[in-house]
Amino acid sequence: MSGGLWSFTYVGFFDRRDPQGRLWPGCKSIDDVLARLRQALAELRGDGLPNGELHEPAGMMLAGDAFVEMMAANRTEAARWRYAEEARNAGHTLLTDLGTTQLWDTTQLDNWKKVTSDPEYPARVMVALSNFFGAPAGPDELAELGARLVGEQTSKLRFGIVKLILDGSIQGFTARISWPHYYKAPPGHIGNGLWLTTPAQYRRMAALGMCANIFANHIFNWGDQHRDATVGPERAARMDAYGTALAEGASFSIHSDSPITPLGHLHTAWCAVNRVTASGEVLGPHERIGIPEALRAITIDAARQLKLDAEVGSIEAGKLADFAVLEDDPLSVDPMTLHDIGVWGTVLGGVPQPAKISEN
Repeated sequence: MSGGLWSFTYVGFFDRRDPQGRLWPGCKSIDDVLARLRQALAELRGDGLPNGELHEPAGMMLAGDAFVEMMAANRTEAARWRYAEEARNAGHTLLTDLGTTQLWDTTQLDNWKKVTSDPEYPARVMVALSNFFGAPAGPDELAELGARLVGEQTSKLRFGIVKLILDGSIQGFTARISWPHYYKAPPGHIGNGLWLTTPAQYRRMAALGMCANIFANHIFNWGDQHRDATVGPERAARMDAYGTALAEGASFSIHSDSPITPLGHLHTAWCAVNRVTASGEVLGPHERIGIPEALRAITIDAARQLKLDAEVGSIEAGKLADFAVLEDDPLSVDPMTLHDIGVWGTVLGGVPQPAKISEN
């Protein structure tokens, strides 16, 4: 979805660079959003004014035509290229497509095959099999498709993982939260399931050889809101519990959930190391991890989660020559400046892939 995002006007709260390297200032108020949209409207043909507000996927589904348009934009060749270019600029060599591609649709599948077969394509991609947006076949047929696709993968296009969606959004009050449920929820949203991973669950994951994939950027982007509105101060301090996962011996990676937050694992690592919210509060200092552990979570442990650690994730003889090129040593900087390290670009299969950063 990261590539498709840039088919539309950016109105996010935080500053963000597009795949061409342009820095878009964040919209800090509704007035900023409206001003950005008016500017975009002036550049469009035709008419149309924003006249409502949508919350979370449940609301998105009410805007059927717009949602279809957004998903179609995500699946174009241009979107695939923008995804890889944004990733290269942020120092990524391996990406995942977790459910936006309907792999039984030969047009969508061929799109991925075409772009990744281009020698200039600057990333490797693991595409998950998922029926999130509906599938024309049952589980057995989808399993057969998944097995067949593994036989069709290339060095840049990989298959073999499956995405299952079991829960909702905590900030949209659609996730199932165990007792004492939500902190300040709207009426009728008490929840009755589980969302915050416990030490006991991490112990079970470790015993089963499972890997956790933890949304580290959550703390910076929404930590303040979770503290004040969704789960309260005590449980917000235990969210995204990488410290607990490490203590209980569970393997884990950390991620940005792009395009929900921008690609850039130096920032993701910074979030896990510091646990600083957008307002500057340290939320759950006991769940912080060190820079070496954060670097493992964005490299070899992430590769292990995708069952690709024999090929990528570390610089070793016999592995693919894929790595980020940074402008400073992340192990020698102040942890609070980790996300400020410049990214020269990447090397993919031994081929330099310099980042494209615009000065404007």
